Amino acid sequence: MRKLILIPTLFLLSICFAQAQMIAGNDTLYLNYFIAVGEFGGNNEGLIIYSNNNELRAKGVRYNASSYGMPLKVDAIIDFYETNKNSYTVIKAEWVLGEKQRDYIAKILEEIKTRPVEENVYSNASEHYAILTKKESCVFIDRTGEWNKFFEIKKVLDIEQQHRNRKH
Repeated sequence: MRKLILIPTLFLLSICFAQAQMIAGNDTLYLNYFIAVGEFGGNNEGLIIYSNNNELRAKGVRYNASSYGMPLKVDAIIDFYETNKNSYTVIKAEWVLGEKQRDYIAKILEEIKTRPVEENVYSNASEHYAILTKKESCVFIDRTGEWNKFFEIKKVLDIEQQHRNRKH
């Protein structure tokens, strides 16, 4: 009988722990990513996640500045997002994260934090992911562009893909 009670309790504690890791107190979590669109540029997008009335809320943003051509160094990437954290266009208005979305974000944050460093790899279309809070910063540089979780992130969070308008 104790095992039956212990398993659901541990599950609920793990969910609360993952959410607590995500946002602490009145902090804001920025999950940013650079989406390469080839050798000649890309988009800097991200999620701004915060707690409000005991709910985790988020909004999807596209930064007005581009990090294209910037040195692929952790400090440079962190500085870019710190400098531009208030200069963005909203691509998905604020919404309350559902349980599935919270669990997914916790999983992605953990994956970014534990990705192996890609050494001796060079690409003109490298991508990166940056996690920023008041207490921590973490950057994963995807030099091969093969991890490309931003499409999955946008799909799970129901953020519409932006398509280029082509004139013929």
